[in-house]
Order: sequence, then structure tokens, then C-alpha cells
Amino acid sequence: MYHTLYIVPKKLKNQWKFELRSKFEIDAVDYAKAMPDDCDVLMDLGQVKNLGSLALLSDFDLVIVDETHNILSDAALYSRIKTISRSVKNILLLSATPISSRQQEYMKLLSLLDPDRYTNLSPERFNELVLQQRDLEQQMYNLLSDIQDFGDFSESIIEQLAEIAESIGDEQLVKKVRAIDPHSDDAG
Repeated sequence: MYHTLYIVPKKLKNQWKFELRSKFEIDAVDYAKAMPDDCDVLMDLGQVKNLGSLALLSDFDLVIVDETHNILSDAALYSRIKTISRSVKNILLLSATPISSRQQEYMKLLSLLDPDRYTNLSPERFNELVLQQRDLEQQMYNLLSDIQDFGDFSESIIEQLAEIAESIGDEQLVKKVRAIDPHSDDAG
């Protein structure tokens, strides 16, 4: 059985309950009334903030946090969500507010997704990674436009993929690119 915890702003709790029920046939139970065998549990941000121990929350397979951008200005709540993030296998952070141009907020949100990687990252290094990501996006966009003519440009495309893989230091991607055989039946 899969257990999901939905952490949402209090004002959206009823809407989440309704949407889960009407669209997905999920009957989420309020955390205050939840039993250990309940699979889908709704908790508002205030409940997270006031909860004595977060240890109980580690039993969930997935935690979904809505309106994540709102927790950035509340240090105590941010810390609690980060603790939850470290203790669960899967976490999904939802926010409709674009923040990719606001580097510090962006890094704080990524720290919730992968605390070990981003918590101690310097702002300078993070900015470098963001610039690399933008460059990578542009390179991938250019490659995708060439992919329709793969047969004609396979060597060039494979070479560009190898350069991208090596530039980001992704050993798994490097191995996959090296394994591409444009002369095989599936063209690689």
C-alpha cells in the first residue's frame, strides 16, 4: 500500500480534499483524524509547524507540498519541510510562482528536493550551475532540431551529446552516449 501526505496551505485544504476526491477518487483524511493505515492524508502548513515530532511523517512514501514558495519566508516552517524532505523517499514541491530568476529562492527550493546537494552549495557555485543549465538547454534545443535528420548528421549529433555529457560530469549519460551505434538496426 502506498502512503501519500499532502501538505497544503490551510485555506486550500478543502479544495485539495474536493479535487482529490472528484478527479482521482482519493479520499484524503485530515491528519488530525488519520489512522496509521490511512493511505492519503491531508495536513496544512500550520499543522506541520506545530507538530511535536516529525518522525511519524517518515512513514509516507510520497509527500506533496503545495504553494512551496510560501514557506521560503518562514524559517521554522522551511526547516520542518527540509527535515521531512530528508526523511522521505519521494517529495514533490508545487509552486505556480516562477522563481528561476531569483537565485536565492530557487536554491532554497532545490535544497528541499535534494538537501545533501544544495544546502552547503555556495551562491557563486549555484549561479554557475544555473548558467550551465541554461547553456545545456540551448544545446539540447539545437540538437533536437537536428534529430529529424539523425541519419545524415549522426556522427555530429553523437559528438555534441558526448560533449554535453562530459561538460556536466554525468557518467551515466557519458556511458549511454558511448553506447550509441548509429549503424545498428535502430540507428542507435
